[in-house]
Amino acid sequence: MIHIPGYQNVFMDSASRYTWNELNERVFIGNVLESLKKQMAGDFGKYEFYIYSNHSGHQVPASANLQPKNKVLIFISDETS
Repeated sequence: MIHIPGYQNVFMDSASRYTWNELNERVFIGNVLESLKKQMAGDFGKYEFYIYSNHSGHQVPASANLQPKNKVLIFISDETS
């Protein structure tokens, strides 16, 4: 897993087809994470967020095998393919 710049608990799922810098949704996701960080305050750090982007319906996110207590998967996909 690769850390997303600026966060200790946000990762790009290693099974993703794209890197963080290649995601068109990068700015939007960054804004969502910042909003969550403000709303959750100290609780934000209690969660691990994994961003997964892959168009294959058969590929399983690598983070699916991880067992953190509070895991959130953000799945980005091209619904038209």
